[in-house]
Amino acid sequence: TRLDRIRTEAEMPFEVPLLETIAPPIYQQIAEKALHLNKLGMQPNRIAQRLGVDHTHVTRALKWINGEPVYPK
Repeated sequence: TRLDRIRTEAEMPFEVPLLETIAPPIYQQIAEKALHLNKLGMQPNRIAQRLGVDHTHVTRALKWINGEPVYPK
C-alpha cells in the first residue's frame, strides 16, 4: 500500500507568466462610466461626446454591461 496521499490537479500549484496582454476593447473600458451617465438620464450620443468616443462604443458598452449580445449575429 502507498502511504503518500495522492495529489489531484486542483491541489498542485500552477503559475504561468503572462507574456503578452491585450487591452480590452474601448466599449469594455468605458462600460461603467457609460452606465453611470445613462442612469443619470444622459442619451448615448451625449455620453459619447462626454467620454470622447464614438456613439457605437457607448451603445456596445451599455449592451455589454447589461449582458446583451454586443455584435449582431
